Amino acid sequence: MNVLLIEDDKIDQLHLRSILTDAYPEISLSIAENMDDAYRFLDSSSFDLIMSDYYLNNENLDYPLLTKLNAQNIPIIITSGRLEYEFSKTFNKLDHVTFIDKIDINNRTLQTLFTKQLNGANKQTSLRRDADFLKKKMEILDLFTSGISHDLKNPLNSIIGLIDYLMIELDHDEEKGEILTMIKKSAKDIDETLNTLLNYVKLDYTCELDDSIASKKEITSIFNEVKRQFSDDNIHFNVDGNSLISAPLVAFDIIFRNLITNSIKYKSPNKEINISLEIKDSINDEILICYSDNGLGFSEENKGDVFLAFKRLDSSKDIKGHGIGMTLVKKSVDLCHGKIDYESTPGVGTSFFIKFKK
Repeated sequence: MNVLLIEDDKIDQLHLRSILTDAYPEISLSIAENMDDAYRFLDSSSFDLIMSDYYLNNENLDYPLLTKLNAQNIPIIITSGRLEYEFSKTFNKLDHVTFIDKIDINNRTLQTLFTKQLNGANKQTSLRRDADFLKKKMEILDLFTSGISHDLKNPLNSIIGLIDYLMIELDHDEEKGEILTMIKKSAKDIDETLNTLLNYVKLDYTCELDDSIASKKEITSIFNEVKRQFSDDNIHFNVDGNSLISAPLVAFDIIFRNLITNSIKYKSPNKEINISLEIKDSINDEILICYSDNGLGFSEENKGDVFLAFKRLDSSKDIKGHGIGMTLVKKSVDLCHGKIDYESTPGVGTSFFIKFKK
């Protein structure tokens, strides 16, 4: 362990050297008698800890230097026989600076201080390493999603465009027209799956800030957009209540877009679709949204599988889907700092209970 001792008093130098080497026999100790010496040591070597007197030949410690060392996570112990409130209050704003009166220094207090300071610095260094690691991961993730968008979606859109062109050119050939329709539908399914996967991957870093959401207006708008994707007109939709919800709008949209889409896709045969929502204030500054439909529902044995990625429930296996929609719902609720629960009865329908913060 490399330690820099900044001390101008020879007796104090000997005293502190003796305590330091006794407490830490493996220590590598450098001694500076003034700030010029200290700067030379700091320019030429790296140190695990710095111990310094506050007064050096009537020259006070350099606050910008301390700030710089603190930013580098280098722990600093300042010793003085004349600790004054004002300067200690100023320096105590620095995370890695600790004060101790010289008369209190002994092996035990020094080891306690060293351990505290080094552990604190190591923790900060570890956190910074983790932050840098996560930043690099996010950059790779962003590159990955950009690659998917460019290298997969663009060619796919070109394929769909070429199919549309061929369908016009072969309008008179019914058999080939049917084949092209099936190819186009498959291409559209791939496009939808890619969009869903991209949403899942990008969700974490598109939901960093909360929005103030007028819940009834936003959910109604989402329903109207989803409904236009389906030809079924027998859909009854109702929202009771209204509250301002604090949540990322992207996540909020994903939750209700998927729930509404599923209610329409997985409807019970020969039944009109009924979707109802009740928005009400709950306890603990929460908003509870009860979402219910009269769709296929699912059995108790499937309950634990609802939010699993790529898991298709028995009641929906004959209906096309990518199996990640409800995983997106759960992840979006988590990003809203909310909670979701549900109950379902086969052939009767499903109810979801979602809590948001105000």
